[in-house]
Parts: sequence; C-alpha cells; structure tokens
Amino acid sequence: MKEKINRRTTILVALFLITTVFIAASLYAVSNRPAENANRISACDDPTPDSLHADSVFEQDYTRLPVDEETEIDILLPAGYRGSQASDFDHMYSESWYDFYEDGAGYFDLKKADLEIGNSYDDCIGDSVAYVGSARDGLLLIKGIKPAASGVETMKAEQDNVPAGEQMEFEFHGRKYRLRASGVNTGDQPEGDESSWDTVKNYKLYLSEAGSGNEQLLIAMPGFWDTKALILWIGDLDADAKPDFVFDVSDDYESKCVVLFLSSKADESQIVKCVGRSYYAFDC
Repeated sequence: MKEKINRRTTILVALFLITTVFIAASLYAVSNRPAENANRISACDDPTPDSLHADSVFEQDYTRLPVDEETEIDILLPAGYRGSQASDFDHMYSESWYDFYEDGAGYFDLKKADLEIGNSYDDCIGDSVAYVGSARDGLLLIKGIKPAASGVETMKAEQDNVPAGEQMEFEFHGRKYRLRASGVNTGDQPEGDESSWDTVKNYKLYLSEAGSGNEQLLIAMPGFWDTKALILWIGDLDADAKPDFVFDVSDDYESKCVVLFLSSKADESQIVKCVGRSYYAFDC
C-alpha cells in the first residue's frame, strides 16, 4: 500500500513540474515577441481620420429650395404638359403673357407673347398632352411683369454654374455680389469637374452683397442625376437696378425645372425672392 502511495505521489510531482515548465516557456515567448507585433491595430479599431471617406460620415439633407411663394407673377416653360389638355390653358389668351427671350446679340427682352396652345402626341407615354409655347420660342413665358420701354438689362455672366466649394463674384450697378456654393462630394472626382455633379449631395447656393453682412440661401438640392444647377440669366427684369436671376434646378435629366428670382419682391431679410417656378417631365 505504501509503495502505491509513493508511486502516485511521484507521478503527481512529475505532472506539476511539466506544467510549470510549459507555462514558464509560454510567458517567456510572449514577453520576447517582436515590438512591431505589439503595435498592430485590430481591424475592429476605429480608422484614422485620413482613411475616412465622405460617404462614411455623410448625412443626406433632403431640403429642397426654392419654394415658389404666392405672388401676382407667374412663369411657364414652353413645353408639353402631361396630364393636361389644351383647354386647361385657354385662360392664358385673356391674360397678359410675355415672351422672355434672347435676341440675336445675346441679350434678353420681354415682349407680348404670340401664344401657341394645342395638343400634341407624346411618344413616350403614348398619349396626347397639352402644348404651350409662343412664336418666339423664348426661355420663359411670364405674367405679372410689365416690360420696360428700354428693354431688359442683361449681365454677361462669366460662367453658367457654381460647383460645390467654389464661388462667383460679379458687379451690378456699382454693387458687388457673390454666389457661393457648398456640398458634399461622395465620389472620387475632384469638385469643380463637370463629371462630379452626380456625386455631389446636399448642394446649396448662397447669394450675398458686399458690405451688407447678409447671405441668403437661394437653392438647396439633395442631389443630381446627369444634371447640374445652371445660371440661365442674370439681369434686371423689374427695373430696380438690382440683380434678378433665372436658374435651372432640374435634378433629373428627364425633367426640366426653372425658377425666377426678383429683387423687387424680396422681404426685408432677403436680397431676392423666388416668384415663379415651372416644371415638366419628359421621361420615357
């Protein structure tokens, strides 16, 4: 019996010694691991700021501006209007509508419209739609503004758009103004490149007058699809020696949306006010 106990004791002691040596060897290996392994960053760790892409911190803003406020002024794009018939526009014959059109020299004028209203066939939807236009095929049809005898003053803009992150300064009747654009480019194209407009989100366009301390948000668009915000015209439509604007704010290549801003209708806190909006779709 005593011999069996001594043998069991010997086996236990041997197992204890083997376990102790194994643990010691493991601790030694860990303590002497190369220093660069200790500095490795797990894939679960937060990335460094330099590795962040715009879309990883991007938050979509669905604000759409401008909003067409109710005034005595109305505008209409010469186009076909789905869901309507020519008779829906017959009232225009008894109203004072004017062509806002470009003459051969690159300037604009406002003349009594020779209206053309009828039905035309839309191949894309396979149905008849109302068509409204004029003999001059102008930029807009406008109601509620009386044309000045001297014509419409037009400013030759240096560019037809302001990409996100850029600005355009201009002078009008001795006053200096600035159009400034902001936005988030979620793609790899450089901001300012035409191909980058499809990747620009939360686009905003602001207008300010030098020395006024006031910057007004004119346009807000969540995004673009083969389009961009265009400056169609800058000048003085209401003859108050302050700039007015016509912008193309189409956000889809199969639609058209144009807005008119006038300075004479601006509220106390504004530089201009949106007084008209016209939209139509031509998707197939």
